[in-house]
Amino acid sequence: LLKAGDVPVLARKAAGKGYIYLLSATALGPDTPESFWNTDLPQKIVDFAKDCPVWTFYIVLFSAGILAPAAEELAFRKVLYGSLEECFPQKKYIPALITAFLFAVSHGIIWQSLTLFIFGLILQWQCIKGSLTRSILMHAAFNWCSLTVLIMARSGIFSETLAGNGV
Repeated sequence: LLKAGDVPVLARKAAGKGYIYLLSATALGPDTPESFWNTDLPQKIVDFAKDCPVWTFYIVLFSAGILAPAAEELAFRKVLYGSLEECFPQKKYIPALITAFLFAVSHGIIWQSLTLFIFGLILQWQCIKGSLTRSILMHAAFNWCSLTVLIMARSGIFSETLAGNGV
């Protein structure tokens, strides 16, 4: 797939376009290798949503529901895919697969990786066939579906028994 000289060429192109910081900040993934395998993370997130100050909760909603989709779509669909597309001009599926894989891994939770890989492919297809705006809106809608669980947890809809069972 990649030849020995492709990675330095890709890095130079990304750096030359000024995107290297954006890519590294978005695609670093989990804080530690151990957090990649963390299966109790959903419960920790629900607990955080129930216990954090209101203003912090609103910042999380804004960041995860609006800022993150826009930044990730720009980084993955335009910058990374665009750079990889230059390296593989005859095989458009290779940049799409690499971009979707990095998108999945960058979220840092192993049990979500397959779903996010497929979602990354769908977002890339939407960006190619439609527009970057469409992929941003789809990504934001996906994130807001997940955020509704946090909103419900914050509002007390879940009982302690239900929340204690990993919801």
